[in-house]
Amino acid sequence: PAQERLWFLDRLAPGSSAYVMPLALRFRGGIEPGRVEAALIAVEARHPVLRRRLADGPALREVPSAPFVLPVLHGDAALVQRRALAPFDLSTEPFWRACLVRLPDGDAVLVLTVHHLVADGISMGVLLNDLGRALAGEPLPPHTGPSYGALAAVRRAQLAAPDSQAALLRQAARLNEANEALLANS
Repeated sequence: PAQERLWFLDRLAPGSSAYVMPLALRFRGGIEPGRVEAALIAVEARHPVLRRRLADGPALREVPSAPFVLPVLHGDAALVQRRALAPFDLSTEPFWRACLVRLPDGDAVLVLTVHHLVADGISMGVLLNDLGRALAGEPLPPHTGPSYGALAAVRRAQLAAPDSQAALLRQAARLNEANEALLANS
């Protein structure tokens, strides 16, 4: 349901950065790109939602994707900002991306961007924790628990139940009454 709303909003305003969740990590003195790439591959393997794409509509499905390759760019803070806030094309792109920007002072910035369709503030913390562990060389445990798709299917079934539909209609009627009262008093 929430995923469907975000898909709908993206269809209304394609190319928007409104639901882009960027993260930039600066490595003083730089970092080996292969180490970062291996860590990101481990994080993607642990989180199935990062391997999902949109079907013909708001439903996510896991699809085979090309192996992740970390782009390494040379630039400055402006490039980091442009890469961090670039909108997603939900019809063709993965829901996450990363690049390593080498700065003139020898530092490097990992720009990790995730679409809100597959992450929120809490899950970004989980991703960041997993990334830190993978960068430190720790193996990540396999994914456990229900998949997002399974949870969404349960929620969709709950919303389709007759008693749920009746509750939604009652709520819509109450909102309509409140709206009419506001209009009458304005």
